[in-house]
Amino acid sequence: MRCFGMVKAYLYDAEGRDCETDIDAAALAGLSESQLVWFDIDRCDHAAVEAVATLLALTPDARRRLGARRGNTLDHHPDHFQFSVPAPPDGSGEAIGHLDFLIAPGWLLTVRDGEVSFLRNFRDQDKGETMKGALSPATIAASLLDWHLESYFDAISDIEAALDKLDSEILAERTDRSALERLGRMRRRVALLRGRIADQRSVFHGLVRPDFGPVASGDAAEFFHALAGRFDRAVDSVERARDVVIGSFELFASKTALDTNDLVKALTFVTVVIGFAAAIAGIFGMNFETPFFKTGVTGFYEVLGGLVVLTILATVAARWRRWI
Repeated sequence: MRCFGMVKAYLYDAEGRDCETDIDAAALAGLSESQLVWFDIDRCDHAAVEAVATLLALTPDARRRLGARRGNTLDHHPDHFQFSVPAPPDGSGEAIGHLDFLIAPGWLLTVRDGEVSFLRNFRDQDKGETMKGALSPATIAASLLDWHLESYFDAISDIEAALDKLDSEILAERTDRSALERLGRMRRRVALLRGRIADQRSVFHGLVRPDFGPVASGDAAEFFHALAGRFDRAVDSVERARDVVIGSFELFASKTALDTNDLVKALTFVTVVIGFAAAIAGIFGMNFETPFFKTGVTGFYEVLGGLVVLTILATVAARWRRWI
């Protein structure tokens, strides 16, 4: 956001107050070793992007990359290094764009597509003065990336919790199409997570390569190495979530087959009982002169009662043998 020719930013001062303030070129040049500035702007705010790019004297190539909305990039410029990562999907499972980082001595710039909750949470966690100003911008970026990965872990936990609940519902009642539709939505969310985290492999692994000087020779090297390991664990977690979804599909298929089998057994039993009763009724319907056929209404009710008793006994026996 522009404000009378200045750019709004977050100033972290280890020897003073952390605050949101206006930063101009003179203030940026006068930063001490205990201070750093974090610019956090929305990509759609073109005026702010242009103002920050001018203030930081970004090269034309760096400016173009800020507007590219693309991930899987890691670039080393003369005065800063720059990379972009896909932001984690929101709670609805929809992708929310990319997050660009530009890091130089004294300042850090993040350019995002819309609101990114973990950036706000990072700032809101501070309830008083901090020592963040004594950290390097690269170290702050490493911390933000850790929060970024935590967003993926949270998304995976939400999916696994929803799958656990769905598995319980599948086991507790007869399956229906709604369970299958929910499984389909979970599968799409996991696929989206897999795709977006896979796009970041070259960034997280590239930051810890020996030939990438800005990190390899800086004080944040060990933090980025730890991040690379945490990234690999996030990839494993997404793969595990995919396996859990597949397991839920198999559980749904097995429960559906069991329900179908129970239904077929019940229909078979009913068919046999009805067929047996029909056979008996057919026998008594034959045109032979026997004393029993001359009993009239009494004989009719006796036969009907016998069929009812036979059906009840057959049902009890079938339940005892677990046929139905």
